[in-house]
Amino acid sequence: MQKNSTKIILIVLIIAGILFGVGTVFNVFHCNMRRDYKVDTDRRIMSLREKIADVEKEGAKDLTSSNRLLDYYNQLGTIYLEKRLWDMAIESFQNCIKNGTPGPAVYHSLGLAYANRGYDGSSREDMILAEQNYRKAIELKTDYADAIYGLAIVLFYHRDAREEAMTLV
Repeated sequence: MQKNSTKIILIVLIIAGILFGVGTVFNVFHCNMRRDYKVDTDRRIMSLREKIADVEKEGAKDLTSSNRLLDYYNQLGTIYLEKRLWDMAIESFQNCIKNGTPGPAVYHSLGLAYANRGYDGSSREDMILAEQNYRKAIELKTDYADAIYGLAIVLFYHRDAREEAMTLV
């Protein structure tokens, strides 16, 4: 009896998958627990843009509003990095710097965006900017491993400064 009921359930699932599409059946049997990360990311981008617009509309230039802007732009830049939108990431991280006193992570992220854009576009200027931002991150936090590693890669592969790169790692 148990084997027959299992076979019947499987047959029903196969037929439902054919009729309604596998995604629909998956949602029904998993209570719509599937997440659409693209939609979530797009919503986060829109939400952050709205928050930035609200803070900028207030026009307050106090420390609290500056820190909020810095945080929102940093979050937005991080999303753009994940989506490989280098120009938008660079613009967001530059806005972080313009609106506050960022920590080393912002300079590292900006360096990462420049390095990736420079690699994709074979741009020597972007690699120089990546190096400058990695160095700024290391200046602010001397043991920042990610920035040190990023700088070493830029120096080794793109600046032909292999000896200096080897001393970093």
